[in-house]
Amino acid sequence: MSEQTASAQALSFVERWRQRDPALRLAEAYARGPGWIIGMGLYFELAECLFRLHEPSVREAKLGWWTEEVGCYAQAQARHPLSVALHARTIPTQALRSMVFGAAALLDAPAAESRDHLNQQREAMLLALGELLLELEGVKLGEPTGADWMAALRLLDDCFRVYSLGQQKTQPLPVLSLSEHAEIGL
Repeated sequence: MSEQTASAQALSFVERWRQRDPALRLAEAYARGPGWIIGMGLYFELAECLFRLHEPSVREAKLGWWTEEVGCYAQAQARHPLSVALHARTIPTQALRSMVFGAAALLDAPAAESRDHLNQQREAMLLALGELLLELEGVKLGEPTGADWMAALRLLDDCFRVYSLGQQKTQPLPVLSLSEHAEIGL
């Protein structure tokens, strides 16, 4: 499948997210192009397992499917529109693997006790997201560092978490400072 066709199918998949989820529109403020939207679509797929699916067995099954998808991706047999688009753009398997396993680690993490604890818990997944976004932009860096970079990824994650958890009304909101609450419009 050509990169253009795969990207079009992935963007069509992301459009369904847009229709049902205002959090994606908010997060797209950080997008730098279609590649970033595909990367953030993957983030939303994985974050849904963490923050929106109420039944533990469903969350585990969906993340288990994504774990299998990493293996399929490595064998050039990707099945999901987002991973097919990533493969067509020759994104390394490690980028997808890091995102999926970062989400799986968060699934078992206890509730954060402080902002620092929350940042430590989600750092692996956000670094993986940053790596993926840079790969999609064609930047081959070993590690996306910098306070501004991580701050933007944390804000993206905060927006999604706060919106998602606010919809559930069954889980506590993430630990945020007053300035962070103001920044994301709470």
